[in-house]
Amino acid sequence: TAPPDITLFPYTTLFRSAVLLARTLLESGQRQEARELLARAAAEAGDAGKLLEVAGLLADFGAVGEARELLVRIAAGEGGPAIAARFRLADLLYGEGRWAEAAAAYGACAGAADRPDLLLRQAECTIKAGQPAAARELLDRLRRLVPEHPLVAVLEAEQALARSEEHTSELQSPNT
Repeated sequence: TAPPDITLFPYTTLFRSAVLLARTLLESGQRQEARELLARAAAEAGDAGKLLEVAGLLADFGAVGEARELLVRIAAGEGGPAIAARFRLADLLYGEGRWAEAAAAYGACAGAADRPDLLLRQAECTIKAGQPAAARELLDRLRRLVPEHPLVAVLEAEQALARSEEHTSELQSPNT
């Protein structure tokens, strides 16, 4: 069955109803219908806050690609929803294992240069993306900001392990 035709999403009450209906559809196993309803809501909602909510629901429903596209669009804006979208986009990319993109997204978050939580995630992503120089710079900044933080030591160990594995791999590969 097709989802109900609700075309007035910019009006708060109808938008709320559409979101609740999408959740109900999902809970009843009608994933595709819920996804289509949310896609229509996103297309008709002009408010960045509403779009951010739709992006979160799309991600929850497993429509990660659509959620990512919507978050990129919101993050390009200004204000509170854009700031929140940058963080959610970074977390979404992290969850997908898109390490280099996630590192860049964490770096684009508000106050990233001085927030240990964001720097830790960004450093972790750069290590996993195989970017040792960028990781070293982030770890050095973290050492200055939070010298005793135990996760900094963990990430430094991960980076050393990654370098060791890379070196071992180079030694084992045949010369060409």
